[in-house]
Amino acid sequence: MKLCKPFREPLPERSEEIKEGGTLLYIYRYGPFHVQVDFASRLHALGERTRNWYAHVLIDDQPETIDHHCRIEAWDTSPWINNPERDEVIWGEDRVNIRSSLQFNYNIDWDSGWNSRLHFVQRTGYDEYEDRSWEFSQRISLFPKLMDMNAFLLHSVCVVGQDGKAIIFLGTSGAGKSTIAQKAIDSGYSVITDDTALLMFVEDELRVYATPYISRSGLIGQPGFWTVGAFVLLGKDAVNTVIPASRQPFVQSLQERIFETQYLTHIFSFSSGGLGGDIAKRLLGYTRKITRQYKAYHLQFNLQLKLDDVMGEFLSGEGQHVR
Repeated sequence: MKLCKPFREPLPERSEEIKEGGTLLYIYRYGPFHVQVDFASRLHALGERTRNWYAHVLIDDQPETIDHHCRIEAWDTSPWINNPERDEVIWGEDRVNIRSSLQFNYNIDWDSGWNSRLHFVQRTGYDEYEDRSWEFSQRISLFPKLMDMNAFLLHSVCVVGQDGKAIIFLGTSGAGKSTIAQKAIDSGYSVITDDTALLMFVEDELRVYATPYISRSGLIGQPGFWTVGAFVLLGKDAVNTVIPASRQPFVQSLQERIFETQYLTHIFSFSSGGLGGDIAKRLLGYTRKITRQYKAYHLQFNLQLKLDDVMGEFLSGEGQHVR
């Protein structure tokens, strides 16, 4: 399914303000993509703060192509915001308006190349959440472009197995994702990310990349990509056990973790119409494709689990009871 593209002309590579040095800009790496962000001249302070947040993924040299261009037109505070208790998300074919019960508003629109323009305002006194607001703005701004490139975000822990393929661990809050990530690090495994991964289909191969978002643990994702080997559904138990997972719980867990990558989990609703509805249907299509193509396992575990005892099981095709 192709997203319906708006007919507005693409944003210019560099505005006149930028050419004259009146606007701060930078380029950062988002998985395999290069994202350029530029700011209206009065937003230099915001530009410097966000540059520091993304210091680990900044690109010093001009790349051959810019995959996404995000123009920050406004980033303001106001004492007059009085949003309703329930979030309001209104989609058009090339725009979204978000009025959050957390007292911030986003207006984002996209051109024909899925480059974005963003206006943001939050109630005065909520400045302590600015880093989260910024991260959310970048996720939403990028999502149509990601969809166009057969890519999407997934809340997960991704560990490189013995054969160099990525094992992706899925679970609800408290299921043990952070524990698995720490056990992987302690056992000498490479952890791609312990929070938000970028998955991308290249033909029929599913690849996983780290995202720029630094998790609460402080882990910084690694550059590069890994081919996905298998998915693991996590749960806690007194006995450490690995068994193959049936398709239905795999579908449910994968879909929940895909939609969980947004702070507003209903941001892409099937009933919303417009661009948001198109993206929701596309995400659902990815869950179907993945769950038909890849193996999944249940890992029930406790704190005595030795990760080396189970990592090989996720690629063996069988699964068995382990100590």
